[in-house]
Amino acid sequence: MPYEHFALLFLENFGFNLFIVFLTMTSVLLVYKKNIYSLFDPLLFFLIFSSAGYSVVFILFFSGDIKLYYVVHFLLTQAFLIFGFLLFKPVNLKKIRKPEHFFYLRISKRVKVIYLLSSFFYLISHLLLYTFKGIPLFMPSRLDATVGGFGFIASISSTTSVIILSYLSYKFLLGFKFKIFDYLIFFLFIIFSILSGSKSVFISAIFVGFYVAYFISVKLSIPTIMQKFNKASFKIFLLAFITLIILTILLTDEHPLIRIVFRIIMTGDIYMMSYVDDNINLIEGNFFNLVLPYRLVDILGLEHVRVIGNQLVEIVYGIEQNTGPNARHNVLGYVAFGYFGAIIFSFLLGTLIGFLRNKLIKLVKGNLESLIFFVLILSNVFSLEADLSYAVFSYISELIVFSLIYTVSSVLVENKKRTF
Repeated sequence: MPYEHFALLFLENFGFNLFIVFLTMTSVLLVYKKNIYSLFDPLLFFLIFSSAGYSVVFILFFSGDIKLYYVVHFLLTQAFLIFGFLLFKPVNLKKIRKPEHFFYLRISKRVKVIYLLSSFFYLISHLLLYTFKGIPLFMPSRLDATVGGFGFIASISSTTSVIILSYLSYKFLLGFKFKIFDYLIFFLFIIFSILSGSKSVFISAIFVGFYVAYFISVKLSIPTIMQKFNKASFKIFLLAFITLIILTILLTDEHPLIRIVFRIIMTGDIYMMSYVDDNINLIEGNFFNLVLPYRLVDILGLEHVRVIGNQLVEIVYGIEQNTGPNARHNVLGYVAFGYFGAIIFSFLLGTLIGFLRNKLIKLVKGNLESLIFFVLILSNVFSLEADLSYAVFSYISELIVFSLIYTVSSVLVENKKRTF
C-alpha cells in the first residue's frame, strides 16, 4: 500500500484510527514503564514512535487490508521480543546509596587526546562531505550523502559526534568549566546537525546526555545527576522541536503539525508496504545479505540484494530509489527465518537489547574510557529492533573508528611519556 492510500484510509475513519494509535501507545508504555528513567530517556522516545507504528498493523486489519495471519505473527514476534527484553531487570535509581564522599572520574590525558582527535575527524569528515557531495539539507534525499563511497565518512561523523557529546556531557553534568574549544566544537555540532537536514536534529545530543547521566548515576552513585540532566534536556528539546518545525516547513508544503503526526505513525510503514497484498513474500534475500553491510557481503562472496525497504518501494511504486521503510524485526525475521523462525529471532533480539540496556551498566568499569564505550554501544541499541542492518553497520563503523582513535591516542600519550 502506498503512503498516499494509507493517508486517505487513516483520515476516512480518523476518530477510530486515532483511538487505535492511543490504545496501542498506552499499552506498550505500560509494559515498559519500570524501565523508563526520565522524560528524555531514549527508550521513552523509541516506544512512543514505535508503538505509533505498531498501530498501523491494527488499523490495516480493521480496515480489511491485511490478513489475520499477519496480525497474529506480528503479535507473537512482538510478545517474544518484549519477553526477551524483560528478562533483565532495570537498575532502580531510587535504591542507589549515595557515597559518603563525592568523587568523580579523572579526565586522563588519553581521554583528552581521544576528545581532540574525535573533534578533528568530526570537522574533517563534514568538510569532505560538503566539498565533494554537497550539503544534505539541500539534497533531494539525505541518503544520497552516504552513497558513492561516502558511507564511511558518515560513520566517522556519527561515531566522533557521540564521543564529543559524551565528553562534553560529562563535564557539564559534573560542573567542570568549559574551555573555548568546548564551546566551539558544540557550536559546530549545532551547525552541522542543522545542515544534515535530519528531522531528529539535536535529539541525539539529549540521548547521549541521558546515557552519560545514567552512567554517572550508577557508577558514581549520584542518582540526583538525572535531575540536572532533565533541566538541561528540556531546553535542548525545545530547541529541537522548534528546529523540527522549521525544517518541516522548509522541506514540505504540508501543515507542519499534520506532517509530524503522520510521520510518527509512519514509523510503521514497513507493515503497510509488506503485509498488504502479501508483498512480504516477494522480498528477496537471506539474513546475511539483508543485514550485513555491502562491503562485507562482497568479501564473503554472498549474492547482493537491495535492502528490504528499497525492495518494497520498488514493489509498491514500481520505481528504484535509495529510500524505503526500516526493516523492523517482525518483517526481517519473517523473510530470513520464516513464520516460526521469526518468533525465536525476535526473542533473541529482545534478549540482546535487554542485556545491553539493563545489564551492561553493571559490567563496565568506572572510568571515562568505559563511559565512551558504553554510550557508543547504547546509542544504537534500539536500532537492533527497528533496523538491524543499520545497527550492524553502525556498530562495525564505531568499532573501526573508535579503535583507530583509541590506538592513535594511546601511541601519542606513550610517546609523550617517553619524551619526558
